[in-house]
Amino acid sequence: MPKYCVLGYSDVVEKDAKVVMLAPGIFDKKGGMFAYTELWTDEIKKYNDGAILLLDSKLRNDTMEGVEYHHFVSERKKMGLAIALLAYLFSNKLYSPFFSGYLRRIESQSTVHLLTSSLLAYPLIKTLLNSPKELKVIYTLHDPKPHDEKISMVAKVIKGNFLRKLFKLSTNHQEFYLHLHSAELLKDCPSNIGNVIVHPHPLPKTIVEKKQRKKNSKIRFGFLGRIEAYKGLDILYEAFKNLQHYDIIRENVELDIVGRGEIDIKKWEELSLPVNLVIRMVSDEEFHKHMASLDCLILPYKKASQSGVGYLALAYGIPIIATDTGGLPEIISQSKSNLSKLVPLNNEKELTRAILEFINKIDESGSEAFNQR
Repeated sequence: MPKYCVLGYSDVVEKDAKVVMLAPGIFDKKGGMFAYTELWTDEIKKYNDGAILLLDSKLRNDTMEGVEYHHFVSERKKMGLAIALLAYLFSNKLYSPFFSGYLRRIESQSTVHLLTSSLLAYPLIKTLLNSPKELKVIYTLHDPKPHDEKISMVAKVIKGNFLRKLFKLSTNHQEFYLHLHSAELLKDCPSNIGNVIVHPHPLPKTIVEKKQRKKNSKIRFGFLGRIEAYKGLDILYEAFKNLQHYDIIRENVELDIVGRGEIDIKKWEELSLPVNLVIRMVSDEEFHKHMASLDCLILPYKKASQSGVGYLALAYGIPIIATDTGGLPEIISQSKSNLSKLVPLNNEKELTRAILEFINKIDESGSEAFNQR
């Protein structure tokens, strides 16, 4: 039987506690984890008015409130990997000195929340829990099961090892808490998991005006975000390959694919329907403009703990078609559109059917029902 204890955020973070958020291993400000920390500077203030976020000084952004910037030795890519290797091979006595800057800064704090997907998470958590000061430590675990990411084999081995240690630590240390975005993700955790906080991903702020659909205009589907093998673009391709034989698709549908990564551009361009490919890093504003222009976001993921892109679609009221995996069902459950739908995992025929059903519902109801989100 599972031993975990599921708690809410307010069960652990007291209103008058001295709380600090740490985000080690963020190396640039181009979305991803940096954007996530921005969301949490607002989210955590719902539970603790005095919380602050510590970031490395090279990430300075004067538009963010409640942030302190310092120079941290560990906040360099090569240094971060070296510290992770030390933590993988040796005891904390060798790597804990690299986190002395953090330890000095949090001397007056009682609760630490780590927001990072970096390899630095485990050694920093061990350093915090082994420090003389008594601390509550919360770690946001985005991925209970590792994805097939484009990282080195060494990094994958270290990440897997640290993940197992974090699960064990949540059982053995009463002041360490793993934070998950959805209770659905408990299915991906081992039975020996201990203290767990379930708190949903904060909804991003909208920064552009959402497109209002006009009757008889083309229906725009989209895949947005970093292109990785686990995100199921091959399944999406097969679905639209099936759909290209329908007149209604060729005449009334277009598809946007926006994000950096590797993709067979020629293959997608050979489909007999308009496919708009923006295969590069885009700015936050450009990304929001692409999202706001969609009629439906498609998340054909093969694995997923959560999806920041999915939550952005929720913020804009965009219907979502997603595969039934990880935390995606919870995203669909939060959608206010009756056009949002879950489809079975790794099944291009069901995805094809869901897209056709979406088109037919719009065709039957017109733009008025579509815009009631």
